[in-house]
Amino acid sequence: MDNLVQTAGYGPPGGGGYGPPPGGFGGPMAPMPTTSGLAIASLVCGIISIPGGCCCSFVSIPLAIAAVILGVIGMNKVNAEPNIYTGKGLAIGGIVTGGVAVIFGIIMLIVGMGSSLMDQYNN
Repeated sequence: MDNLVQTAGYGPPGGGGYGPPPGGFGGPMAPMPTTSGLAIASLVCGIISIPGGCCCSFVSIPLAIAAVILGVIGMNKVNAEPNIYTGKGLAIGGIVTGGVAVIFGIIMLIVGMGSSLMDQYNN
């Protein structure tokens, strides 16, 4: 029975048998970082606001401004705690699409107002 106990497991301390299992298994695992919800919301608002600028600038511009604000806050959150949050690219995408939509919405607003003024001037 002593012989069986000595050879069971990973082998006797003096050699023979298998060595200990490789490290990194069975220990506590670090939590995986999650994607920042602010970054996702920023990108969604930015994407929705671009085509919205063609139809209704009054909805597009607030959505675009929200995309920029959420993107900046989300990127600051990701930079402050990179081991907890990911999504810096999403936040940057939200800032860019929001900025493009703000510019596009302002241009469309100016064109619409100019067109309306021209119609009133011609009549």
